[in-house]
Amino acid sequence: MMNYEGCFYYDRLNRLLIIFMNFQIVVEDKIDELIISSKSDYVLIYNLYGTNELSFNVYFKNSEDFNDIKCTIISSDKIINDFSKTLTEKENKSAYQMIGLTAENKNKIEIEISTDNGPKT
Repeated sequence: MMNYEGCFYYDRLNRLLIIFMNFQIVVEDKIDELIISSKSDYVLIYNLYGTNELSFNVYFKNSEDFNDIKCTIISSDKIINDFSKTLTEKENKSAYQMIGLTAENKNKIEIEISTDNGPKT
């Protein structure tokens, strides 16, 4: 079954199955607008396509000026260890999906960017 916006297919349990390319193009244009208008070096978007409630996407402005980018997820549940991922110069750093948010907890996200002029947070 397809909704009338022409973007999604749902199964009989009303679960999202497919996002059409037209929708993705519109979303990518909106992301570009957010990045351009952001006063920050990055933009975080939670569960962008509705496919993983424990993820967020991070988009970087001027990522070619960065040496390393470290993303850390800190859960309010003290039993759960912090999760970090460092993107190095070898990796594409203009966009990245982080998976590791903890369900039913508050999650703090820290972004640390190292440049030739020192660290930024």
